[in-house]
Amino acid sequence: MLIWVILLFAALKVPLINEDIKLDGVLEPLWDSALMFIDFNVFEPQDKELPSFNTMFYILQSENSIYVAFRCEQDQILSRVGLRDEAEGDFVGVYFDTFGKGRSVYFFGVNAAGVQVDRIITGGGKLPDDSWDGVWFSAVGNHNVEYVVEMRIPFKTLQYDPKNPIFRIEATRFISKTNERLYLGKYKREWGVNPVDFPVEIELKLPEKSFGFELLPVILVEKDSMEIKLRAGVDSKWAPSNNLTFNLTFYPDFSQVEADPFTLNLGKYEDYLEERRPFFVEGSDVFRFRSNPYTFGFGPSINPFYSRRIGKGLYGNTVVPLIFGLKGFIKSSGFEGGVLSALTDDALHIFDYGDTLREEKAIYNVVSFRKQLSGYSNLGLIYSGKVSQDDIFKNHAAGVNFHYFIQQTELTGTYSVSLYDKKVGNAFAFHIATLEENYHFMFSVMNIDSFYNVSEIGYTPWVGLRRVFIMGGPNFKIYGDKLQYASFSLGYNNKAEAYEGMKSQNFLFLHTSLNYKNGSGIELDASGGSEYVDNYIKEYEIDISGWSSPNARLGLRGGFGFHKGYNYYRGYEALMMSHRSVFKIHGNSRYSIELSLRGWLEFDPSSALEEYTLSFRPRFQYAMNKDLLVNFYGQYVKLLKSRETASKNVNLLISYNFRPKSWIYLVLAKDFAKSGSQGQPIRGVFKIRYLFYF
Repeated sequence: MLIWVILLFAALKVPLINEDIKLDGVLEPLWDSALMFIDFNVFEPQDKELPSFNTMFYILQSENSIYVAFRCEQDQILSRVGLRDEAEGDFVGVYFDTFGKGRSVYFFGVNAAGVQVDRIITGGGKLPDDSWDGVWFSAVGNHNVEYVVEMRIPFKTLQYDPKNPIFRIEATRFISKTNERLYLGKYKREWGVNPVDFPVEIELKLPEKSFGFELLPVILVEKDSMEIKLRAGVDSKWAPSNNLTFNLTFYPDFSQVEADPFTLNLGKYEDYLEERRPFFVEGSDVFRFRSNPYTFGFGPSINPFYSRRIGKGLYGNTVVPLIFGLKGFIKSSGFEGGVLSALTDDALHIFDYGDTLREEKAIYNVVSFRKQLSGYSNLGLIYSGKVSQDDIFKNHAAGVNFHYFIQQTELTGTYSVSLYDKKVGNAFAFHIATLEENYHFMFSVMNIDSFYNVSEIGYTPWVGLRRVFIMGGPNFKIYGDKLQYASFSLGYNNKAEAYEGMKSQNFLFLHTSLNYKNGSGIELDASGGSEYVDNYIKEYEIDISGWSSPNARLGLRGGFGFHKGYNYYRGYEALMMSHRSVFKIHGNSRYSIELSLRGWLEFDPSSALEEYTLSFRPRFQYAMNKDLLVNFYGQYVKLLKSRETASKNVNLLISYNFRPKSWIYLVLAKDFAKSGSQGQPIRGVFKIRYLFYF
């Protein structure tokens, strides 16, 4: 066994074995030839120098797969079964930077109960995407005072440059008993885990050709009232090489098990919704056009492409159907790019009062390229467009942006041009962001003219915006008994919007956060200034949020907000308040209860209560094992003053993940808020998704 305590600068050659390892949570003699690492460092809490328990990390390879294993010494192991990608309790994981540039990193993790987590991380470790699902295998063995995790990751699950056998890797472990997070490398909390600083380079013998093909047929049986519907579709993935991938979907099943949660939007802009549909998730990092800095960007962003425009919700339960989609993307050591094309069908929604809303058949096309410069620095180009039956110039946009890093300072620039309704619009943004150990700073300027419009293909709703923004403040390390880290920011924002007559509006804001060693924390955001809506009005906003886990069985998070300004939903200036809270209770390793409560209080100009909207979302989850889960959940939305029920439904979901990317779903749903006093009849859905893997 090769033991590496002090990590070397040269790449370490991974031992090659000629037979497969049986994954059973027991380290068989084949692991004796592995590279082994035992020198882990404490990332959190920061004032702790040595881990409370020993960790051994092993790595081997066969001709077609990479094998890794963890041996974790510990008493009182917290083994908690749950949903895939939501592993809790004691946990281990490994990172692979397959191109060695820190641009796109794979993460594979397993908790002590065997629940898997996988993701792709971009933006220098700051943009994790949990929606990616790879094909890989794992097993866990619990052995009284230690647990063992084994993983097998086929080479064809990864994208890499066949000419470069050097990967950068990192290993991590979370110890729930002491709330410790460990890594092989040493990282500053302010900068996080930076792939460029991964401490180990390994040299692998890569397959001469690693061909991958996935075929995922889907059968969906749906019973609604007395009607039974049978639908079928297919998704496929072909990887002719390890840096080139094609995805195809034909009449895909985009029925989401859970709808997007209810939220009451009192502002002037639409909400941004995360993508969860499998076809658009795979390789989404290639098509991501990020105009904000990776470091800590927030606020308005220029997005010429927003995948949820394709097959969008038209109104209510009416969704524009996707007929066909084709996507290809390539990644190499210094370049990545992709092409996407999708065809959607006609859709028609008929309102109760007889009016109609129609979406005609359309084709969407997206082309994106990004060239890697030094470090994380990169230059990107994107085109997106929508062509309908009656209008080939429906909506088009193109953009260029760059991210350039000078040590801990990031420079970001973006320019985009759009064509909508035969009018050309322009958008521009430039940011400087610095995150040092003792301070942080950001400066931003943005201009989006009144003709810039990507409403059919992208997400940039703040049309006609001119904005200058500056903020900064100190970071504090606190070596006390409880408090660990604190930060404070003070900023200034000047903006003008065409929607409001391009009148200058000025705001001051502050942000502060406190983080404790036990994983709890609190944040405060406050702002105030002048907003122009027909005339100048004073606007103030305060928001406080917090999170805590008093013990291993209870998790709490919540907050409340106070906003004095313009209510765009009602059309007047008034007071608005909100509250939110989530309670999660773990009964044992198999079941959990989550209660989510949100509320919005609206007042009229005379300060009388206009409406109180309350949203309650309970969930009960029971795990038969790590693959078979039963979920009972619902949503109840009530307008308390007007005594109207906006949503009242209960759902039963049974899911069985019987092999990678292969699922059986059974859903029973009852909506009590529609179609009479008894609501709609029970709706049932039975769905099978099976992966043929070659």
